Amino acid sequence: MGLTSPTHLVTLKLKEVLMELQKAVDSWRCEMKEKFWLAIVVTFSLNLFFFNEGARTSVKGGESLSYLPNAVALFNDPPKGK
Repeated sequence: MGLTSPTHLVTLKLKEVLMELQKAVDSWRCEMKEKFWLAIVVTFSLNLFFFNEGARTSVKGGESLSYLPNAVALFNDPPKGK
């Protein structure tokens, strides 16, 4: 029973398989990190695009209103209550 025993051979094979699995997991993690950051950038870009598009849409009477100035106006001059 030396280095060629069945238990030792199985242990070596198991170590090889675990190392290959670890490499695959590391590769997958790296790929997922890249996709995660790409998704963040795309989402942020789309939000900016649709925010700008929404700011240019007509709200009433064909006039173009922007969200930010209207929000600032609400804080500076709140609507009068009855």
